[in-house]
Amino acid sequence: MMALAHNARRLHNDIVDRIMLFCSTFETLSSISLVSKSFYRVFQAHPKSIYWAVAYNVVGPSLPQAMLVVKYPYEDVPSSKTAPMLELTSPVIITPTERRLLQENSQLVDTVENIYSRQNKNRKSKTSVLTAEESLRFRRAMYRLIFYSKLFPAMAYRPELPAAQLLDEIREQRIAVLDRYPTEELQQLCSAAKFLRSMLGEASFSDPAMNDALLSSGPSGALMVWKYSSYDILEGKVPLKFVEDEEIPPGLVGYLSVPLEHIWTARQVTTPSESEPPSMWILDEVDSASDACSRCGTPDGFKLLCEANFYRFPVYLSRLFKGQLGLNTTIHEPFMAATGHLQYSESLGSLIRDLFSFRSQTAPAFDEWDPSDSYCFFCLMKFIEEHLWIWFFNKRIEDGWSPPDNCPDGYDCPLQKDDLHHVESKNHLCAPIQ
Repeated sequence: MMALAHNARRLHNDIVDRIMLFCSTFETLSSISLVSKSFYRVFQAHPKSIYWAVAYNVVGPSLPQAMLVVKYPYEDVPSSKTAPMLELTSPVIITPTERRLLQENSQLVDTVENIYSRQNKNRKSKTSVLTAEESLRFRRAMYRLIFYSKLFPAMAYRPELPAAQLLDEIREQRIAVLDRYPTEELQQLCSAAKFLRSMLGEASFSDPAMNDALLSSGPSGALMVWKYSSYDILEGKVPLKFVEDEEIPPGLVGYLSVPLEHIWTARQVTTPSESEPPSMWILDEVDSASDACSRCGTPDGFKLLCEANFYRFPVYLSRLFKGQLGLNTTIHEPFMAATGHLQYSESLGSLIRDLFSFRSQTAPAFDEWDPSDSYCFFCLMKFIEEHLWIWFFNKRIEDGWSPPDNCPDGYDCPLQKDDLHHVESKNHLCAPIQ
């Protein structure tokens, strides 16, 4: 930076301008504009075009949709009688708050796209492998869903409100907002929304109508539910009582599905089927749909588990302790303290990968199992059950534990449930003596 400042006076204004246009973040732009008077002077001469270029570097080609999210006056909900919403396509001044929101929303959409890619395009890659065109379709739809959820937030619809007339007005507003999009892009939005509903559905066995209502929390809400596998994380974003009672407030009934159905009918377009995958309308090609389990050959496609998604293993590890170990309080409690916080975290994926280093201590049948392979749920569950207790035994030793003598019945010992003296005086993290 000092060298740049020293040489700034020698640079032509056009070169300084190009340097600023290629800044990857607003923070970089802010820093570089203060390098010298030359940089600052160029920035002051073209703030709109420079801000717009950096915003494009941050957001990408879905910038018009991203700008609408941060610029729209949400107290003015559009209707069929108002002027159309303008997705900005020309340079404007971007305020500090708007710059911050652009970066936050871009990071949100990046994260959701990575998950979408892993679950619908190629499950072996942790980051998105969508083509440029596929990514644009997905990201454009996501920003429009963010916009929709901000226009029609869940907390605006308490169970006792609104009245029938107001409900009709709200539904007309929703139709008016969505009806401005071309049919092809509306179909892409429908597929993106289906993906968010699948993320929400991983937290429970709620029906589609419930998850349609929960779309009111937007992509950020769906991501939080997916990450923590709980609706409780939406406290303050949606009235959670309706989730508990399974009685959807009138204002959230058919939150997205009803206006879409109205538009399909009016345009004489076939309603997208619920059986269509979220890849429909967005992806041109899918890589992993026909993949099979490396061990048993079950063709589970995107349901298969591998290094990229081990951390999404849906069963708490404590339930996979071998034999009767789960009943042993001297084992269960320290195990939960060591692993209970790992569920759905990258650390859980690391732990499962670590289990493969203990293959030599179990049956020869596991010798060829490899963490780089893909496994169906049942095969991976079997593998974890056979190796988890060995991993924990070694971890306790590493942490300074001195094990007592082995119990002859090992992990199968029936006394682990009720005989406290026995479980405290014997080690059960061992195989039974045959």
